[in-house]
Amino acid sequence: MESVQTFMLALLDVGDRLTRLVDNLVAGYVESAGCSEDEATAEILAMIFGTTSTRMASVPDEDFERATKLIRRAFMVLLADVEQAAELARRQHFGHHIPSLHGRPV
Repeated sequence: MESVQTFMLALLDVGDRLTRLVDNLVAGYVESAGCSEDEATAEILAMIFGTTSTRMASVPDEDFERATKLIRRAFMVLLADVEQAAELARRQHFGHHIPSLHGRPV
C-alpha cells in the first residue's frame, strides 16, 4: 500500500512540475519568437521528446511500456472512483429520479 501511495505522490508531483515547466517554456517561446501558442507548443514538445529520447535511450522499451500502462491504470482507477462518487452524490441529491442533462427525466 505504501508503494502505491509513493507512486501516486510522485506521479502527481511530476505531472504538476511538467505542466508548469511546459507552460513556462511555451510562454517564453511565444514571447521571444513572436509565434502562436500552438507553434510554440509544437516546438517545445519536439524539444522535450528529443531531449528525453536521447538522454534515456539506454532504458529498455519494455520499461517505458510498463510505466505507461501503470500510469494509465492509476488514472483509470481514480477516474472510475470519481465517477462513482459523482453518481452517488447525484442519487443522494435527486433521489431515484435523476434528471438528464437536458432537465428531463431519464
